[in-house]
Parts: sequence; structure tokens; C-alpha cells
Amino acid sequence: MHTDKRIADSRQLTARKATDKPEVQAVAAHGSDGPSTTSASAVRDDIAPRYARTCPPPAVRYPTCALFDIDGTLFDTERLWAEALSLVFEDLGCRQSPRRLTELTYGLAWPDADAALRGAFPEVLAGLSMHALGHRLCCRFDELFALAPPVIEPAVALLRALRQAGVPCGYVSGSPRRTIACNLRLCGLEGLLDVERSVPSDDAPRGKPFPDGYQLALKRFGVSPEQAVAFEDSRVGSTAALAAGIRCYVCPPPSAPPQDYPAQARRLTSWTDFLLAMRADDR
Repeated sequence: MHTDKRIADSRQLTARKATDKPEVQAVAAHGSDGPSTTSASAVRDDIAPRYARTCPPPAVRYPTCALFDIDGTLFDTERLWAEALSLVFEDLGCRQSPRRLTELTYGLAWPDADAALRGAFPEVLAGLSMHALGHRLCCRFDELFALAPPVIEPAVALLRALRQAGVPCGYVSGSPRRTIACNLRLCGLEGLLDVERSVPSDDAPRGKPFPDGYQLALKRFGVSPEQAVAFEDSRVGSTAALAAGIRCYVCPPPSAPPQDYPAQARRLTSWTDFLLAMRADDR
């Protein structure tokens, strides 16, 4: 009795193992009205999609150097600059909405933003030098940033991934070195960027959309334009990177105004899509 039961159990186990084989499953998938035999090619066609899902994606060819914009790319600070500027104008007795000020200054280095503001509000700013206005603006900005640092997490995650892959990273920004250093330190990011070879507004003769900042960064990092990539959020920033011959990816934050980006700029819906875009560009 026990021997017969063991034999029956053994036969059931063998039958179950047989039906677990991909070839048998492929035949069963055709149904009782399907063909009674399945060719080897048909079995391969049937199980290939399941194996394809387990295959690793093609390797990414990382750039030799990555250059990040700061305001609007690593930090959603274009919005914050506009809010700080609105407070400065309120102190001067002239109410202006952050939205209006964003439209005037988005993506511009401070000297160019100052010129745009003086063109729009000549009487209000007549008694202030560019340096004095900038000092007031930075004080207000620092207060707002410290309250709630507006880190763009997907961009920071991309920065960390590139550094882990051994890619040197720097910044090219229209903001002054002191403000950038303070913000990076406050968010614990100062170790991810090579600040010595980066280019703040203090170092560039002309701000974006001119390529001066990016050209200086290429020289400092010792790479050619073809070896680098740039990450930007604005039209003027992407124009500057492309004018320097650098491949540029753009991903504006939700606070950005509508912009006409250069046709050569690669648009991303999220910074997490960058590695996928790199694979597509390398094909």
C-alpha cells in the first residue's frame, strides 16, 4: 500500500515538472483547438519576450564632464529670487508681483537682470547702484532660502548618480559665488560639485546667453565641448551651453514661465530620464 502510494506521488510530481517546462506551457497556451505540435522556433518566439524583460539595458556612455546650472536646475530658486525681488521693490514703495519680475529676469545673470529691471523701472531704481540693489536682493533671498531650501530632488539624484559613476561635475551659474556656496553648504551638497573649477557670475565676463561661462568651465576642467554635457532649465542658459558647443539637456521646473528653447536643446520631462536620453542619443 505505502509503496503504491509513493509510486503514485512520484508520477504526479514528474507530471507537474513536465508541465512547468516553457515548451509545454507554450503548447498549452494554444488551447485544445491549436496545433498538436510546436516547432522550436515557435517556442522561442513564445518565451522570448519573457527573457527580454530580464536582459540588462544597454550600457550608458557617461560624459567626461557634467556642468549644472544652479537656479532652476538644482534649486527651484528662480521663483525664490523673484519673491525676494518683490520684497525689495515693496521696501522701495513699488509693489510688483513675483510673476512679473520672473518674466523680466528669468535665467539672466545679475548684471543683465539689473539692466532689465532698470529698463522697466527707471525711476524706482534711480537712487540705487547695481551693487546696492544686489546686496538688498541677496539679503532677502538668503532669508527665504534658509526658511525652506527649494531643492529639486531629481536633479540632485542625477548629480549623485554621475558622481558615483566617477564623472567630474561643476556648475555654471548667473549667481554669485558667495550665495551658491552658502546654499550648497546649507543643503549638504558642497562635496558633490568641484567648486574650484566651477563658474559663478563673478568669473564670467558676460552672463548667459553668452557662452563665456561654459567656455571657461571647459578650460578649467580640461575637456572639449564634445566631452561635456550641460543641464539647464532656461532658454538663455541652454543657448549659452549650445553656443559653447556643449550638448545640453533642459528640464524646467513647474515655476518656470513659457520659453522658446533652441531646437538643438534636448527636452526632458524629468531629470530621471537623462540616462535614457543618453542611450537614445548614443545609438
